[in-house]
Amino acid sequence: MDLPKNEDPDRDARTERVTRELAHLVSLDARRRLRVRLFRVARGTMGAGVTLATLIKLKRAGSPAFKLGIAVLVGLGLAWPFVVLAVVALVRLVLALVSLFDGGSADCPDIACGDGCERRGKAGGPPAPSYRPTPSLARGPVRTGSKRAPA
Repeated sequence: MDLPKNEDPDRDARTERVTRELAHLVSLDARRRLRVRLFRVARGTMGAGVTLATLIKLKRAGSPAFKLGIAVLVGLGLAWPFVVLAVVALVRLVLALVSLFDGGSADCPDIACGDGCERRGKAGGPPAPSYRPTPSLARGPVRTGSKRAPA
């Protein structure tokens, strides 16, 4: 830094001190930014690795590409949450546009749309399954025979 030299030696000493302190603060800030970046990368990598290992172990997700995609999404979520929110919002927007251009609709306002929105009973197919317990299961197991032990 080329500053004009004054005749005042105290002012030159103060200027040098402030310049040194400012350079020190800038280097501290740069180290902190590097440390934060490294921590985010480590957190995201560990999260993605643990998620991938869990998905492989549990064998719940379908293909390996799907498992890897979920693991990457979780890793990004741990490192940069707003990136994942943007990705999820973008995927939802694309799926909504695809469903609109595909002809499907979630609310199916027209009964004659024929895309499977009708109820099973009205469509002539088999009736929908009942989720109420049957009376025989509600009372418990059915016992047959006498109460005495066989001889």
